[in-house]
Amino acid sequence: MFKSLKFKVSLPVFVAILVIAAATGVVFLRNLKQFYQASLIEEEGRTLLFAARTMPDSLYQRDQACALQEYCAVLGASLKQRVTFIDTHGTVQGDSYLDSASIATVENHGNRPEIQGLARSGTANGYGHAVRFSETVGMRMLYIAAPIVREGVTCGYLRFATPLKNIESYLHGQVIALLLLAMAAFLVIAFTVYYYSHSAQNVIREIGESARRIERAGPRQWRYRGFSLETDRLYDFIDETAVRLQTLIRDLVAQREEFRALLDSVPEGVVAVDSRFILLFANDNACRLFGSTFTSGSVPLVSLAGFTHAQEFQEIAAASLGASRRIERTVAFRGPGRVCDLKTVCTPLFQEFKSGERVVLLTFVDITEEKRLVQAKAEFVEAASHELRTPLTVLKGYVETLDESADPAFLRQCHQKIKQSVSRLENLTADLLQLSYLESGKANIIYKNMDLKQCVDEIINDLAGHIQEKGLIVSADCSCTIRSVPELAYIALYNLISNAVKYNTPGGRIIIRSATSASLCEISVIDSGVGIAYEYRDKVFERFFRVDRHRSRETGGTGLGLAIVKHIANTLKGAVRIEDGMDGGVAFVLRLPQENS
Repeated sequence: MFKSLKFKVSLPVFVAILVIAAATGVVFLRNLKQFYQASLIEEEGRTLLFAARTMPDSLYQRDQACALQEYCAVLGASLKQRVTFIDTHGTVQGDSYLDSASIATVENHGNRPEIQGLARSGTANGYGHAVRFSETVGMRMLYIAAPIVREGVTCGYLRFATPLKNIESYLHGQVIALLLLAMAAFLVIAFTVYYYSHSAQNVIREIGESARRIERAGPRQWRYRGFSLETDRLYDFIDETAVRLQTLIRDLVAQREEFRALLDSVPEGVVAVDSRFILLFANDNACRLFGSTFTSGSVPLVSLAGFTHAQEFQEIAAASLGASRRIERTVAFRGPGRVCDLKTVCTPLFQEFKSGERVVLLTFVDITEEKRLVQAKAEFVEAASHELRTPLTVLKGYVETLDESADPAFLRQCHQKIKQSVSRLENLTADLLQLSYLESGKANIIYKNMDLKQCVDEIINDLAGHIQEKGLIVSADCSCTIRSVPELAYIALYNLISNAVKYNTPGGRIIIRSATSASLCEISVIDSGVGIAYEYRDKVFERFFRVDRHRSRETGGTGLGLAIVKHIANTLKGAVRIEDGMDGGVAFVLRLPQENS
């Protein structure tokens, strides 16, 4: 209440009104009293001078005390006031208020102010006056005295004494009337001040509430419009400001959403923190990268270390902020359910943000796959070089031997070895080209109806020589038609069946069977061969990986067959897995989705 505008405006006005009213009343009453007293003195003075001039000379002669007393009584009764005659020595000779016996006891009046003033001035036509409390009559009296002069000689003094109770009663009534008038004026002014201060407070409160909700769209209904021209102009200004602010807010929201959509569209994780490393923004990729359930629109108020679950990123941000430069590092991230290498770029933004705080922008790129590909490329180059060097070394050795020997049998043996090495180089080159073709994504994916039994029979027929050489028993149960890419499916099945032939034991068995549904075809190639140990089963689909390198080279394998099968399965959006086969052998299961016609 005491802090409200209504109280702060009304109280000073009320106090000012009271002070002004009190001061005005005091001055008015004092002047009124002086005016009435001066008027009374002037009127009584004229009467007194007339009485002094017309007073019979015989009255103030000696032995005329009784006549003088009677004269004062008659004059006082006619004028309704006290009349006193004082001789030049100050002795009271007559008084209309006293009897003859009491006059003798009255003290000397020669020292009275109204008498002393006349005695000092010596004027014959003037009069003196004084106001004081009379001990004789017990009230305040106005005393007016005039000299009685005869032939230039002062014979005595005639004094009138008028009670001031009439003036004081009149002034008391005036005070009451003035107080009533002042109270009425005060109430009117107080009501007016209260009304307008209350209205002004309501206007300001309405403006304040509207300012707090200024971002709200739509026209405002001002309850106190019309209070004054100034407030109406202020209302109009607030309406215009609200429209401009709403437009600005819409633009800012649109820009923010565009900025957020832009950051969410980039593949990198983007995070912004303040100088205390409290999270300001994180795009969806950053939330996914660090296993957060939040999105870019609901980022929690946490530290960078708490968001990323790693202290290293906050240390990088601190170093970048301290050095005021861009810092790039690779961090081996070990987070909840995720292990990866993150390329972290930390950039301090030099523009100020939020009360002078600076922003640090961090971008995170998962380079785990990139590093794996680089390493795989290096391993591939190394393995390919080694695989190429082996037959080339054999060729070089036998070519040099041919120059030194003329034995026909030995020459035929050299010719056979050279032929095998050339065939191996040819197979290796073909597999490399085929693998490169699959990895390039340029494979012509055209789905057709495919007779699976016919495809398997063709492969078995192509491998019939090797099958008969080892005495293998092959059974195929693939009497179905699938919808896939015949060329790629043939290559994958050929590699699986040829591996089952190459790495099978003499007299072993191979079973080829299929299971189809409306959307999936699952082809199994099961052998009873040498098998693959469990610790190698995750690696057999890598390029140039061999469980037994010597045995693989003897069978003419290039080490790329299963890698090609895996790429074909991925290209056709399928999968390949390895299971236990018969008698210690293995089973490869190729799952191919069927494209609806």
